[in-house]
Amino acid sequence: MDAVDPPLIPNGDRALQGPNDFVCWKCSGTGLKFVKETERNKRRKQVDDQTGQAVECPKIPCGVCKGAGFLSHERDRSRPGEIRQLKAPQDWTFSGPSATGDPGDPIWQPAQGEVLCYLTGNWRIYQKVDGHRYSTDDLCTAWYAIQQVLHLQRDSEYRVTRHLDIGCGLGSVLMMVAWKFTHLVSVGLEAQSLSVELARRSIKFNGCDNRVTVRHGDLSDAQNVPEGPVFDLITGTPPYFPVDKTDTLTLPLLMERGLCAFEFRGGIETYCHAAKQYLAPHGRFIVCQTALEIKRSELAIDLAGLEITSRLDVIGKEGKPALFVVFATKHKVDSASTFSSGLLSAPAQDVVASFVLPYTYPVETIVVRDSDGNRTSSYMRVMEDMGKPVMHKS
Repeated sequence: MDAVDPPLIPNGDRALQGPNDFVCWKCSGTGLKFVKETERNKRRKQVDDQTGQAVECPKIPCGVCKGAGFLSHERDRSRPGEIRQLKAPQDWTFSGPSATGDPGDPIWQPAQGEVLCYLTGNWRIYQKVDGHRYSTDDLCTAWYAIQQVLHLQRDSEYRVTRHLDIGCGLGSVLMMVAWKFTHLVSVGLEAQSLSVELARRSIKFNGCDNRVTVRHGDLSDAQNVPEGPVFDLITGTPPYFPVDKTDTLTLPLLMERGLCAFEFRGGIETYCHAAKQYLAPHGRFIVCQTALEIKRSELAIDLAGLEITSRLDVIGKEGKPALFVVFATKHKVDSASTFSSGLLSAPAQDVVASFVLPYTYPVETIVVRDSDGNRTSSYMRVMEDMGKPVMHKS
């Protein structure tokens, strides 16, 4: 099973590796980026106060490619392995289970082009310097999944004992949930061999390999989950962009990052269909998606025979629209998935636009930073719940 990565969704003549993949993903080859505070809210144009005429927003050299407009295959890959230090208050103490690996031991030293970072508590995660890395999306998905489990176990006699993370990537959500619930048996399923190898090393370092495992395979292949519908909790963080967006969005340099961002192996539809097959009767499926695809996600969840119980909207900065959302779902009563098996593509835009969910559900909101750029109290509580230190500004 570990020998070959599963195939991708066909995408015409567009290949994930090729000349275009050298283009910088940040500036799309221009070597320049718009000044951050004017980039989004003024949409690259601003009005001159004196003349009233539209003028271009100021630009600065792109920090990713250093103004070159392209990236080298060797960028950052020849750097020695790095062990990141934790930024924490002096009186900070770790919570949760302790990692068994010693970062000072040569056997745990990150390889060339890798970095060993803190994840949650004193658990750590191996990542590629120029590859896909865990982010706020993963943190909030894991946190929201944990809240659903706590709610489920508090309000019923149902006990969550099995966890499946589909498309687990580096294992960030998988390990964060396992860190919080030490009684869980957790399984990650990941199609990219590079990510599988990094996740397994992180799990071994954290000393949870007796109850947390990662399988190499595609989530759409039921043979990779022979247990069937026994998982009380399933989590998933699908890619955000359909493959047809590769004509307008620049693919990241590394295949690993491209597959994490674009739906080459399916998107929200594939994840919902898979979750339906593996979810226990009273289980919960927690899935993250870009806020631009809320209606599409609602349709996918409905077609999969699932029902939304609540949603978390995460706003990056006060006054801005939500960046991403996290859905909590469960089985619909006596409802099977109406998807066909295998890889599922995004529905037509008119189908999504005309879809109306036949019920309502509660929506919660978390704002990461206030208008001054400081972390909000609600987000700091999320960080504290997840064993992350909070640096308060003086």
